[in-house]
Amino acid sequence: MTTIYKIINTKNDRMFIGYTSKKTPEEALTYWMRNCGKKIFAEYEIAKDVKKYGKSVFKAEYLTSAPTDSEAQEIVDRYKNLSFNSCKID
Repeated sequence: MTTIYKIINTKNDRMFIGYTSKKTPEEALTYWMRNCGKKIFAEYEIAKDVKKYGKSVFKAEYLTSAPTDSEAQEIVDRYKNLSFNSCKID
């Protein structure tokens, strides 16, 4: 089962939608907060927000689940069409 979550920047209400098959939303948030400072992540919008606002302004919430990663991506794509950002964590 794949979990679909959102990470929210509580300073500007910006949301980042993602999915993971191995983590809870809170674990996904920890993953992003731990890795956003790495050069390889620098171009992700969430990394830019972490750099600007700090790690403490983010929270994660469960949205829904999907039976497969491909179905999860379809759901995330629907959210993207609503002007959210999206990310996948393995």
